[in-house]
Amino acid sequence: MELDEQTATRLRELTNTLREAPDRTESITARRDQILDRLGACSRVREDPDGAVLVIYPASWIDADGTVDPAYISDPDRAVELPLETATREDDWESIHDHNLALASAVRRRRGPVHGATAEAFATYLSNHHLLRIEEASTTVLQTFTDEYFIRNAWPDQEQLALLDRSMEFICDEANRVSATEGSTL
Repeated sequence: MELDEQTATRLRELTNTLREAPDRTESITARRDQILDRLGACSRVREDPDGAVLVIYPASWIDADGTVDPAYISDPDRAVELPLETATREDDWESIHDHNLALASAVRRRRGPVHGATAEAFATYLSNHHLLRIEEASTTVLQTFTDEYFIRNAWPDQEQLALLDRSMEFICDEANRVSATEGSTL
């Protein structure tokens, strides 16, 4: 699912307003639902350790009980996740994401496609959920990725799961290589 910047910003604003002003719930919900209906989408707010995330996904993923049914998900990349609580930074999302993907690409070149795929999932997770460069990730962020996000959202195969710890070592090694040239460490 593709969201232009204006639509993403509007959905984020409306959702944050709903969270902050419960007395305006009905009118704000109606406006947000209109946008989601035009997109053929649904949304929910997921509370992560580092803040809330608005998850937007195709309405076709919902079963008769109103629950997301994994059997209906043909392409998990159609979901969009928008952090609702992000820190203000000098770096913008695009530069952080580009940096993280470049680091993931280096892992793929040095260590192969399985470790590269895990590095790409980690890069996306950090860019979208924490607005962090890979080398800035804390132990808690690493743990949340491996214990929760990766299994739920990256759809790893058995080989990726079996090699997850090794992949994370390779990612950290590459991040440390980058950090050494920039003067910081992971």
